[in-house]
Amino acid sequence: SGASVVLAFWTAREVFSRGGVRAAVRIVSWTAFAGALIGLAQRATSPRLLLWTWTPLDPGGRPFGPFVNRNHFAMWLLMAGAITVGGAVTHISTHDLLRRRSLRYRVRDVLADGTGVFLAGAGGLIWLTLISSTSRGAILGLVTTLLVWFGLSRRRSRSAGTFRVALLLLIGLLGWGIWLNVGPLVNRF
Repeated sequence: SGASVVLAFWTAREVFSRGGVRAAVRIVSWTAFAGALIGLAQRATSPRLLLWTWTPLDPGGRPFGPFVNRNHFAMWLLMAGAITVGGAVTHISTHDLLRRRSLRYRVRDVLADGTGVFLAGAGGLIWLTLISSTSRGAILGLVTTLLVWFGLSRRRSRSAGTFRVALLLLIGLLGWGIWLNVGPLVNRF
């Protein structure tokens, strides 16, 4: 098991040393976006079946999306969401979409860029799906991810205004996700 982790690390390092990081981020983002949509649709229409078809062998199994265990799906969404949001932040800063002083022009520039909008929207949907899984470990992982991200980005941010806007958007997204799932979250915590 340890050898396979080391082999996967060195293989990924070699592959990404020649490029392809953006393509990998887009593939992970599209896959997670589709998985989140499927998971939410399956959860709303057929919460006891795996992908609307199969009954889990475990009588206590609570399937979510393509996973028998909702905690596994939530942790996968946590990892994919971090890659997706990181890709959005990198894309927006690489293309210098926040270079203008006016907030209105910044918003216009970001909304005019399709890739940035998709990555940011996909990241939001992925993390809302994670919250709706009510996985305590994944939600605590999400909070930790956001705290580390804000701690690291605050030192590198060129403007405090951009940092505040991003912080308010993420707090609003998390608040909305918690409000939509307040009953199940209270039961879980």
